[in-house]
Amino acid sequence: MMATDFLLKLVNFSLRSPKTIEVHEQRGPQDFLRILTESPLNRWCMQHKGLWRSIEELVENFTPEICQFYGWGTNLVFLKSSGHFGCAIGATQVDYLVIIFPNLLKLLQSAAPRAGQAILAHELGHLYYRHAEKNLSSLQAQIEADAFAYKLGYGKELEQILLEQEGLEIQTRIAYLTSLWASSVEASS
Repeated sequence: MMATDFLLKLVNFSLRSPKTIEVHEQRGPQDFLRILTESPLNRWCMQHKGLWRSIEELVENFTPEICQFYGWGTNLVFLKSSGHFGCAIGATQVDYLVIIFPNLLKLLQSAAPRAGQAILAHELGHLYYRHAEKNLSSLQAQIEADAFAYKLGYGKELEQILLEQEGLEIQTRIAYLTSLWASSVEASS
């Protein structure tokens, strides 16, 4: 997608009036997915069968609170662009964009997509915790996003991704994931 096309879509997406969905009955991940597909900007995801399967598997782990946060799918758009892995952007306080870069798209479409789902869950965590609106250190934001992915069941995969990288921040994030795992083991004992 050309940069001008992307910016035009982003501006149109951000300026539209937000849809609000009254949640009177119990809704679940399938409702979220159905509504997500109604956005013309998300239809490209369905053309990539492996990508859509990965999104479906990830959304199956969403709690009703997470679904409601993302407007039951009305305010979440996945865009494809060039770069490394992914990026999450809170376009407004109710509109959320996740940019999927080629290497993340490849992971999500692979026969074993959980590593890609872990990265996608991490990016969604940045949006869920509204990191763009907070004055947090980069490390704190990364740790919170990692915790979000962990809560959705992607701790092991996220740890594997981090183990392939270097740096003090990476070591700190791995230590935090390890502490989450240790806490859950201790709690179940």
